[in-house]
Amino acid sequence: CRLSPAKPQIHEGDPCELKLAVRNRLPLPVWGLAVEGFLDREIESGGQPSNPEAEQASIVASAPTVALAFVRGLAISTYRFSIQPELRGHYPDGDAVLTCSFPFGIWTAKRKLREVSPVTVWPRVFPIPGETAMTGRRTADIGEGNRSGRTGDFIGVREYRHGDCLRQVNWIATARSGDLVVTERSGPQCSAFEVTVDAGGTSNRDQLADRIRVAASLLANLHQSGIPLRVNVGQQSFHVRRGWDGYVQMMDALADVTADGAKDQLPPNPCRERASVIVSSDQRGDIAVCVSDPAVNTRLRDGHSHRVIRRDRGLANQLQSFWIEVRDANRVA
Repeated sequence: CRLSPAKPQIHEGDPCELKLAVRNRLPLPVWGLAVEGFLDREIESGGQPSNPEAEQASIVASAPTVALAFVRGLAISTYRFSIQPELRGHYPDGDAVLTCSFPFGIWTAKRKLREVSPVTVWPRVFPIPGETAMTGRRTADIGEGNRSGRTGDFIGVREYRHGDCLRQVNWIATARSGDLVVTERSGPQCSAFEVTVDAGGTSNRDQLADRIRVAASLLANLHQSGIPLRVNVGQQSFHVRRGWDGYVQMMDALADVTADGAKDQLPPNPCRERASVIVSSDQRGDIAVCVSDPAVNTRLRDGHSHRVIRRDRGLANQLQSFWIEVRDANRVA
C-alpha cells in the first residue's frame, strides 16, 4: 500500500484529498482492509465526556483513517477520498498501521505502512480586514524604506477598502468620482514587530487550539501588510521571511505546538522599545491579546491595551473588527 496526500500543507477544516494505492498479489479479493494511525489520534480514557459533542468527537477520533470494503485480486487499485483534519499538527504523528481481519474477523493482522507521505495541518486562519498603524519607538536601519501607512508623505489615491480610516477619505476625489476614494500615504520602516504566542498547555485542549488560531490570524494579517515580524512561539524565536516562504515559516511553527502545549512556559512580557502583540489566555480560558505601541506616548513605557476575545461568541466575528479602523468602517460607509 502507498498513501499520499494531494497537498503537503492544509489548514484545519479544509478538505484534503488522499490517494491510497493497493497492490493485491493474491488471486482472491480482500475485504476489510483499513489504515489506522494516520489522522486518528488516541484519546485518553481518564474520564467520561462532559457533553454529547465530546463523546461523538471521541468516537470519530478512534475510527480508522480509511477502510476499504473490497480490493480486487491480482491488480493495483487506486482509491481517492477526502478528509478534513480538525486539529493542527504533523500527520502521521506516529506509525501508520495497515490492518485486516479477512476472512473471518477472528484475528486482526497488522503491519506498519512503509510508503506514506506526511501532511502538515496548519491552524485555521480567520480573515482580519484592515491593518495596524503601529510602528514602535525606533525605526529600522535596514529595509526597503517606507511602507504603506497613514502618517508619511503623500503617495496617491486609491479606491476605498474595508478597514480604511475615516481620516483617509479624500472627499474632493470622492465627489468627482462618485465612489469612496482614500489618500494613500507612506509610513516609516519600523523595526521588527514582536509577536509572542503563549504556547503553554492547559487542561482543555480546545482553549489552546483557539489561542493558536487567533495567533495565526493575526500573524497572517501582519505578514500580508508587509510589516517585518519577529515571532516567539514557545521555545522558538525567528525573523519571518518575506512572501510565501515567510507564511509557511509561521504556520509550521504554530503547527509544531503539540495538542497539550509546552510545559513550564513562562508568561511573556510586552516589549518596551518596539511594537508588540502578545497572545495568551486569561483565567476563564478566553483569548487575551495584549497590544503594546510605545510610539503612542513616549512617557508611558509600560503603556499597553488588552483585548479579550470570547471563545463562546465566535472567533471569526470578533476578529472582523479587531483593528480600530475597521470598527469605524460603518461610519465611513
